[in-house]
Amino acid sequence: MRTLQNYIDGRWIDSASGRRGRCVNPADRDQTVCEAQASVPEDVQRAIRAATQAFRGWARTPAPRRAALLQEFWLRMRSREEDFVQTITCENGKTLRESRAEFQAALKETDFQIGQGRRIAGKYPPSEAPGATCHLVRRPLGVVALITPWNFPLNVACRKLVPALIAGNCCVLKPSDLTPMSAALLFELLDEAGIPAGVANFVTGRGSVIGDALVTHPAVQAVSFTGSTEVGVGIAKRLAGTATRIQLEMGGKNPLGVMADADLPKAGGGRPRGSLQLQRQMVYLDKPGHYRGAGLPVVCRTYHGRRRRAKSGRRR
Repeated sequence: MRTLQNYIDGRWIDSASGRRGRCVNPADRDQTVCEAQASVPEDVQRAIRAATQAFRGWARTPAPRRAALLQEFWLRMRSREEDFVQTITCENGKTLRESRAEFQAALKETDFQIGQGRRIAGKYPPSEAPGATCHLVRRPLGVVALITPWNFPLNVACRKLVPALIAGNCCVLKPSDLTPMSAALLFELLDEAGIPAGVANFVTGRGSVIGDALVTHPAVQAVSFTGSTEVGVGIAKRLAGTATRIQLEMGGKNPLGVMADADLPKAGGGRPRGSLQLQRQMVYLDKPGHYRGAGLPVVCRTYHGRRRRAKSGRRR
C-alpha cells in the first residue's frame, strides 16, 4: 500500500492536519490501495503561496523552453504506460482495456498541447488610425486552480494541467479524493523532468474541506472544474461578482438517435457497449434513445440480447 504526500513548492510533504484518508479498490472495497493526505485549508494556502511566488519566473520563461521541459515530462510519461494503466484500474475500477485507452488519449492530447509552446502567437489586427499598428499579445493569467474527477483521473488531469503550464500559468491541482494515485504519478514525473519549484502543486483531500479555500483564494485567477453539476453550480455561485475566470465541465445527457433508414440490428447491437462502459459513469455515454420509424422492436430485441450477454464484476 502506498502513502501519498502533497507536492508543494517542489517538495513532497505531509498535510498540516497530520491525517490521511483511505482509498480503496472499487472492485474489492476491502483492499486499501493507498492512503492520501487529508489536507486542510492551510495546505491549500501554502500551495497557492508557492505558485504565486513561482509565477513571475515561469511567466517570463519563453514558451518554447516551457515546451521543452514538458516534452521531457511527456517522454517519461510515455515510458510508464504499464504503471499508469495498472494504477488507473486499481484506483478507479476500469478494465485494463479502458485504462489503456485513457492513457493513450492522455498521451496524444498532451503531445498536442506541448506543441502549443511553439504556436502561441499574438495578432496584428488593422488599426483605424493612420500609421498605427495594433499588437495583441497573449499573457498568462497567474495562479490557476484545477479540480479533477474520479472517472478520468489521468486524462482530465493532463487536459487541465499541461495547457495551463504551457501558457505560463502556475497551478494547484486537487484530484478526486477517490482516485489520487494517477495524478500523483504525473507529479512524480514532472518533478523528475525538472519542473521549477512552485510551478505545479498537488494537494489531496475532500472537496468539502478544501474546495472553498482553493477556488475563492484572492490569488487564484482562474478555476477549471470537472465534476458534478451540483458542485459546479456551487462554484459558479461562489465566484459570481468576482473577476475569477471559471471553466465548468459537469454532467450531461447524450441521447442516441436512430433514423428509419438506419442499419437497425447494428444500431441495437452497438448500444450496450456504448452505454455500459465505466459502469455508466461517463457523461457522454449513450442514454435513452430516440427512434423514428417502425424499427423500434428490432433495435430493442438486438440491444437486450447483447446486454444480457454482458458480464459485470471482477474477473478472477
